[in-house]
Amino acid sequence: SMARYQQLQDRPLSSASFVTNVHQFIGRPNSVDVLGDYALIVGENCNLAMININPPESAFFEKKEFSLLDCTAVAVDEKYAYIGSWNYTSTNSRFFIVDIEDPENAEIVHSIPLSSYPTEIVLSGGYAFLDMSASLVIIDIDPVTSAHFASQVQISAYVNALAVSGDYAYVANQNSRLKVIDINPAEAAVIVNTIDLPDTYIDLTVQDNYLYAATGEGIEILSLVDPVAPEIVKFIQLLTYSGRGATGVYVTGNYACVTKEMYPNPNQLDMVKIQPLTNTGLVKSVTLTGNPFDLVSDGVTTYITHGWNSPLDVVDIMPPASASLADTIYNIGQPEVIDMNSQVVVVTNQEDGIKIYTRFFDGSGELVHYPIPEYATYQTFTATVVDAP
Repeated sequence: SMARYQQLQDRPLSSASFVTNVHQFIGRPNSVDVLGDYALIVGENCNLAMININPPESAFFEKKEFSLLDCTAVAVDEKYAYIGSWNYTSTNSRFFIVDIEDPENAEIVHSIPLSSYPTEIVLSGGYAFLDMSASLVIIDIDPVTSAHFASQVQISAYVNALAVSGDYAYVANQNSRLKVIDINPAEAAVIVNTIDLPDTYIDLTVQDNYLYAATGEGIEILSLVDPVAPEIVKFIQLLTYSGRGATGVYVTGNYACVTKEMYPNPNQLDMVKIQPLTNTGLVKSVTLTGNPFDLVSDGVTTYITHGWNSPLDVVDIMPPASASLADTIYNIGQPEVIDMNSQVVVVTNQEDGIKIYTRFFDGSGELVHYPIPEYATYQTFTATVVDAP
């Protein structure tokens, strides 16, 4: 403005001094303005950066809000959502902890940098277990405000699936091997057994003394009577096509919810009786609206994500023999990984963070759309504070 120009004209040039403070800036700033004691900077991959510039010599970031790149995994307890996110170089991925106790005011309470991005997070005994590329990463989350890295175990091949039971973690890799990892103590986790499998495990879940695995052909059930040496005790064949098959499994009571890719036919959710072992088999198949990505269930309702601009399917599974598609939620971006507690359903959204829903909703039950900030971008630029007319 002319008033500002006149003010600068009146300042003696002899008082000018260059570069009194330098800040590393996340994103690509392309516009800056000053409001009182603050410099407000916006640009590509950085919605807003607010720098307190009074005095310039000790300027500091007052508030940072950044756009999201991607969320790849989520696990939920009664108070917090634990989220993995990544950038395209996978060098500045992060593990976020979000307080969701009051969904309307959800907020990030802690974050930890990661060397890669997780595709699954399992919570157990005050720890978060993350499958990351070809390793298992364990994070101590008790208390969440000081969550920190506990240990990492190399798996030797890309991890497909992860489950935790008691003192052991079970990791299935792409080489059709199951790694048994002693996680007590978590800070000294170590592989104690490697089991060759008859098929590649796509997903794992644990209930009681059994490990349930989704494979390309159906469900494999392993006994954990000896937790160090799981033993295959049952295989349940499910109808598959063109080399595709089960993509996910979630066990609730005596039944397993199994998602299947059936291309070129419609994809399905199969309700499968898994206990007792003497009386197992397919009970009902429900047609889905897309390619299943992830699922979670409470024994009454099963929620299934599909990703890639597809909707979220809500399936009523009680009774299992009459399971049916109860609702389909559209216009929520790209829903991928999902988890829930007794109050809410949390869905990672590839476009812009997470969405939190009430447990029983009808398509208009969304409570809050909460973007996770991006802490990593393609390049790092510099914001410079100068004292000069």
